[in-house]
Formats: sequence, C-alpha cells, structure tokens
Amino acid sequence: MDDVRLYKMEKNLMLKGDTGVDINGELDKAMEHILDRRIKKLSEAAVVSGGIAAIVTGAIVGSVLLVILLSIIPLIREMVFFFYHARTRISDYLNMQADLLQMNAYNVQNASNKTEEEKEHIIAKQLKIVERFRKAANKIAITGKKAEVDATKEIANSSKKMKLQDVSDELPDSVSALF
Repeated sequence: MDDVRLYKMEKNLMLKGDTGVDINGELDKAMEHILDRRIKKLSEAAVVSGGIAAIVTGAIVGSVLLVILLSIIPLIREMVFFFYHARTRISDYLNMQADLLQMNAYNVQNASNKTEEEKEHIIAKQLKIVERFRKAANKIAITGKKAEVDATKEIANSSKKMKLQDVSDELPDSVSALF
C-alpha cells in the first residue's frame, strides 16, 4: 500500500516539477513521513510480540519446572526408601548368618569326630565371626530400622497429600487469594 502511495507521489511531484516546484525537498519530506510511520508501526509490533513471547516463554519454563519437580521428588523419595530398606535387609542377613554360625559352633561342640583342641579352635573362630556379624548388623539395624519406619510413615503421609482431588481442590483457593 505504501508503494502505491509512493508511486502516486512521485507522479504528482513530477507533474509539479515541470511547474518549478522543488521536487527533491517535497520528495524528501514525503519519504521521511512514510519511513517514520513504518518504523513506528514496526516498533509497536515488536514491543507487542516481545511481550507475548516473554509470557509464552515464562509459561513454558514454568510448566517444564513443574513437571521436573513432580517427577523428581517422588523418585528421590523412593531412592531414599530403597537405601534404608536395603540397609535393613543387610542387617537381617548378617543376623541370620550369625545365628547359623552359632548353631554350627554348638554342633561342633557336640561332634564326636574331632578332638577337644580342634573343637575349641573351631568354636572360638566361629564365635568371633558371630560377634563381628552381630556388631555390624546392630550398627546398621539401629539407624536403618528407625529410618525405615520413619520413611514408611513419611511416604504414607505424603501419598495422602498427593492425590489429584486434593491438589485440584486447593488450586482455585490459592489462585483466588492472589486477587
């Protein structure tokens, strides 16, 4: 549309040029006016589109962060639970092995195919291992058992909070409180 105006202006100015009017001055003024209007429109469009782009970018970044948080937090929680559960299982395993070694030591004590010296040596060795196993099991179990109970309670409590109905019920209340 501006090109059509420019063509008409040049045509009119050429006609006026024959009558002695300063063509260069009028053409410069007309071109300045056209360029100023075009620059003004482009800058207004850039400001509006820049604001919209910022809003859209902010919404995208916010939704991506929300998705990341909603997927990472339960994952970390499960990893912590797995760690403490593994510690408890290791403690149970060590206690079981200690029980088996202790039973074997009592069987060696009652065995008739070994000499008394051999029996005492085997029993002392096995009871030392039993003691080390129980010590290690107790070290892991004391903190592991308590942590497992606490982790289980925490998962149960937070699972109740993370129901979709509860979240959707709370969302409108918090949004309306802002306004």
